[in-house]
Amino acid sequence: MTLDLVRLKQFIAVARERSIRRGAEILEITQPTVSRGIASLESAFSCQLLVRRSDGVELTPAGWLLLGHAISILERVDRAEKEMLQVSQKPARSARTAKAAKGKSSANE
Repeated sequence: MTLDLVRLKQFIAVARERSIRRGAEILEITQPTVSRGIASLESAFSCQLLVRRSDGVELTPAGWLLLGHAISILERVDRAEKEMLQVSQKPARSARTAKAAKGKSSANE
């Protein structure tokens, strides 16, 4: 199974809100979409992540484990995106430019 960042975001929202409905509202998507996303994760991992109750949801031990990993994964993805944006905003150096710069510094020594 490939972890889907969208499903992880859905799971985090539901876990934080303790509600599928409120998680869906925060993400501005439909409740059935979030429910399917959670069910897909549960199916992929062959375990129950949430206990559904009339007043909301409660995480199972597997749900708590996934929550920690999901938060970490999304933080790392966010950090990678920011770093890549910083790199992409710097002027690119081609291999030829890099060789020329290296050659000039070697000649000056």
